[in-house]
Amino acid sequence: MVYKNLTLRQSKPTAVFDIKCSKDDLEKLKIPNFPPIPATPNTRMENNGDELYWIGKKNFLLLTVLSGEKMWQKTLQEFEKNGHFTQALVSDIYMFFEFKGTGVNDYLARITSLDLDKLNTTNVCFSQALGLKVLFIKREIGFELAFENCYKEMVLEQFHQYLE
Repeated sequence: MVYKNLTLRQSKPTAVFDIKCSKDDLEKLKIPNFPPIPATPNTRMENNGDELYWIGKKNFLLLTVLSGEKMWQKTLQEFEKNGHFTQALVSDIYMFFEFKGTGVNDYLARITSLDLDKLNTTNVCFSQALGLKVLFIKREIGFELAFENCYKEMVLEQFHQYLE
């Protein structure tokens, strides 16, 4: 089946930081200009274009535009140096794709068992798709999915007919 109004494009490159610490510890730090801490797991918050995803009991992802990478790297390293958490720049691990259009939920339902209709625009979670671990980010326009970069060619081949 072909979904005529479905489009897919590779998202703009971002810097992605993996932060390991508890929600309570992260809240206590009061990092300047940091996005608000999500209230519940598998949700995200935004501040000035930077997004914070709570993806595990003691695991967060911070996404920022590439121009913010050096500033956040310096800031996070200062807090890490003081023993507050561990962090790593993991931008090279992921490639992000935006899925939008009529029928996007139906199309993605063919490649994942995740109940997409139950997600709202603040939800973010890892699930399986195409037999791979994929980060699902619910957006107003549809979804953004992050695949491990090593699967780039396979993913592009799978979705080639919908690429913008």
